[in-house]
Amino acid sequence: VSGFVEHGESVERAAAREVLEETGVVAASAELVASQPWPCGRGASCEVMLAVFARAAPGAEAIDVHGHGQAGGGELEEARWFDRPAVTKILSTPPGGKDIWVPAAFAAAHHLLAGWQQGSARVPSLP
Repeated sequence: VSGFVEHGESVERAAAREVLEETGVVAASAELVASQPWPCGRGASCEVMLAVFARAAPGAEAIDVHGHGQAGGGELEEARWFDRPAVTKILSTPPGGKDIWVPAAFAAAHHLLAGWQQGSARVPSLP
């Protein structure tokens, strides 16, 4: 998921809020692990992408995250749970023509997925 940090809000609190708003999942913890410049943001503004690992609260895997969100459908087209073998397959599939979209290798989100797939809560060096 993605979103914006509100005035006076910590990065970790913003990540937990965005996860809840967009998926209905409560984050038990969130940790800032990397940042990435994003020079062409909305309205041609410069932004910083903050990469955060969040851990779901116990029992969250039972939540049906499909189609959850604000305003009857939220900001996400779809959200699903994946295990490591599935993420390994997804990351090794060439882009295009598949039903699961993965951010490009230059994006912090791609590195979050790859780090989790490798069993690490750290993100390798971002380009």
